[in-house]
Amino acid sequence: MIRQSKADVIGFQEVRSDLSDKKNQIRELQSLLGPEYKYSSYHPVTTVTPPLGAQGPPGWEQEGLGFISKHPIMLSSNMELKISQLNPDKNKRVLLHTRLNIQGVELDLTLVHFSYDKQQQCQNAVDLISHLVALHSKRSVVLGDFNVYADFPWPMAAIESGRFPKRSACGPGSYLKAGRTYAYVDVWNAVNHGREGYTFSNMPTPGLVSRPDRILVSRNGLAVIKADTIGGHYMSAYYHALNKWHRLVTVLHHTNLSTSTSITYTCHQDCGPHGSCRCGVCVRGGNKNNCDLQFCYECDDTFETVNSILAEEEFPSDHLMLTTLLELR
Repeated sequence: MIRQSKADVIGFQEVRSDLSDKKNQIRELQSLLGPEYKYSSYHPVTTVTPPLGAQGPPGWEQEGLGFISKHPIMLSSNMELKISQLNPDKNKRVLLHTRLNIQGVELDLTLVHFSYDKQQQCQNAVDLISHLVALHSKRSVVLGDFNVYADFPWPMAAIESGRFPKRSACGPGSYLKAGRTYAYVDVWNAVNHGREGYTFSNMPTPGLVSRPDRILVSRNGLAVIKADTIGGHYMSAYYHALNKWHRLVTVLHHTNLSTSTSITYTCHQDCGPHGSCRCGVCVRGGNKNNCDLQFCYECDDTFETVNSILAEEEFPSDHLMLTTLLELR
């Protein structure tokens, strides 16, 4: 997909590395892609904790943000985002800033991975706006996984306009103290009128339902020429059989564990707004029917029960890359 996109620079979230950072997936991609993507930047954010009863692959204990680029990286820095003690998401969140030299023209890129908690997203937006105010960039791009909710538009609206409105669901007026910067444009909305641009769903029914992955560009210094998605159904079909086999092994393994230990196993990933985690797999039926081993009545050690779970199981359907073509002004 990277070769197909012919992108000049690519931002990644959830990049794995070992604890010593002697190896990471950014460097692996560079070695596979060849000398064209000569430049990179990576920052580990958090140590990954495997689910109870599961073991992750050795040597990939960290997760972070990173860039690969065809153009020289002039500088790279990171800023930790504040975490409210009242919010359930305790994952460390940072933004990664990189400045590129594109044939003598400077381009600032800020990569983010926002919290899944709505109120925490408000604080993430405040910190990002403050960073952009201090940046004083002539040409700025903000990209990443914003974990955007359709019914909670205020953090994204604040980033695009440079400040929070006086009336929003982001809480007290202290959020208004983030300052003001110049406005940003959502590249997808700028050139794809009438197209939804969805990039994510953990359940194929009803299909893609949200657009958490976004690219924003400053109104000055840049013009949006094109924005598109790459991947999707092709990647889904490619990995479908592998996903089925992995889920079968997982269910059988943890059904066996539940008969001999007190391990409670949950799904490796969020099952999305239209799916629940039932005994370690994502199934249809809404997101309020979660059921963990050993307390789930469907989860016993009979083969018939395992088959019934697999029959209603659904799988992550699409993994897409959002791309944009910009003109430097």
